[in-house]
Amino acid sequence: MKTKHYHNTNGLDPITARLEAKKNLRQEDIIYTIFKDSCFKRLTASEVWEYYKVAKNIPLTSIRRGMSNLQKEGILEKTKTTRIGIYGKPEHFYKLSQLKFNEEKNTTEAQERIR
Repeated sequence: MKTKHYHNTNGLDPITARLEAKKNLRQEDIIYTIFKDSCFKRLTASEVWEYYKVAKNIPLTSIRRGMSNLQKEGILEKTKTTRIGIYGKPEHFYKLSQLKFNEEKNTTEAQERIR
């Protein structure tokens, strides 16, 4: 199943819809970077939103969509652990997938060997 990065629920023309999808891909790149660079091993959507909104105002629902897409792509894993989020409801923690973590580690080690 292909991940949808933009859901064209408001009937945008195809070019605008494609531009929105590209913008959402950039959001997912930023979410991935937050996980990769965070000193915390696990984060909820609200926590990612707190990091993200420092640089840019974005709805929490966009963060959740991005995290769900990254989970579908095997980059993030949803844990069974929850915490009460900013709206008083439980939110799951997510973490970098072990497979992705190992790929990153191997890539870094290979780059260091080349130097």
